[in-house]
Amino acid sequence: MRILDGYAGTGAIGLEALSRGAAHVTFVEQDPRAVKLIEANLAALGGSPPKPVIIRAGLSEAVARLAGGAFDLIILDPPYAHDAASGALAAVADLASPGTRIVVEHAARHAPPDAHGALTRTRTVTAGDSALSFYER
Repeated sequence: MRILDGYAGTGAIGLEALSRGAAHVTFVEQDPRAVKLIEANLAALGGSPPKPVIIRAGLSEAVARLAGGAFDLIILDPPYAHDAASGALAAVADLASPGTRIVVEHAARHAPPDAHGALTRTRTVTAGDSALSFYER
């Protein structure tokens, strides 16, 4: 499984995927301090997991670098601003091939669109002020 961990932060989601056998993880994070944490966490993972890619850039810039790439799972945790989830979804839409699943974390009060291009929201799970919206192509 090929995974994109957008807005990776410490890389916890991508690291978990690697520990569970993901074939490849691409981490996208623009904060240099967070990138160092991802690198340290990868080193602590030990063993010889598949070589992950860390892109130190904003999501839109990273997607431009990844043009033509496809992922099985795209996980996005943008800031909880009003339209951040919609913007993140729009940024990665071209990386989704048939069968790709996208999970977007967002503020429950700022729901992303029901669809974006070929992507359709299949469900939303809410817990307090946070929500996860699931999309498929």
